[in-house]
Amino acid sequence: MMDASCPQPGLSGKVVVVTGAANGQGAAEVDLLARSGAHVVALDIAEPEPGTVPDGVQFVRGDVSDLDQWQALAKSLEQQYGRVDGLVNNAAISTPRPLLTTPMNDYHRVMAINMTAPLMSMRALTPLMGAGSSIVNIGSVASMGANPGPYTVSKWGIRGLTRVAGLTYGTRGIRVNLVNPGLIDTKIVAGMNETKRAAAIALTTLGRIGQPRDVASIVVFLLSDQASYISGAEITVDGGRFGQSGAKPFADAIKEGR
Repeated sequence: MMDASCPQPGLSGKVVVVTGAANGQGAAEVDLLARSGAHVVALDIAEPEPGTVPDGVQFVRGDVSDLDQWQALAKSLEQQYGRVDGLVNNAAISTPRPLLTTPMNDYHRVMAINMTAPLMSMRALTPLMGAGSSIVNIGSVASMGANPGPYTVSKWGIRGLTRVAGLTYGTRGIRVNLVNPGLIDTKIVAGMNETKRAAAIALTTLGRIGQPRDVASIVVFLLSDQASYISGAEITVDGGRFGQSGAKPFADAIKEGR
């Protein structure tokens, strides 16, 4: 099994676009892709911290929910490289309020970033993609249950989008897969209160918060030639939270002799 910090074979020379790339999972994916020899285009509305963008990575500041900006990027990449080999739709936002009390402007913004933007990116960039190319959408374990908030709704939506895109683009030899992270040490998780964090960790079999590199290693594998026959898959990276189907409290009780 590949170490999460090691370069992934089968990516040298590939042109890969990563959204939400300024920090967290996106930054970890950019770093591993760059060390694997890919030509990385890192996209984010936020500026990265000074000195955090790896050498050779092309950073583009932009709004993933703006179709005009996607079309301009596609034109630029066509002129620069003539193709795109990989796309990671990693950008996402959340809101603290429950679904039914979230202001509609906030709701629409979550949908625009988390669900509509991946559709825009695929429409803009797939004309530059040939057989063997790979798209990885980032979902969430929030979409595997009834977690409160618009974020959950958007991640349920990207599950469906991934399946439809996999069917649509698979006929051209383009693979489309979904990665569902669990509790990962990112800005979204950092915004959770301690009670929620403790409750989530208590439900996680491995008993810890995951690191961005834990997700990055799976994403980069799916982009590589090593995953050439994987498409339409959903891979959960959650420390066993959903794999134990709610049985962890019983396992803990047995371990403690209760």
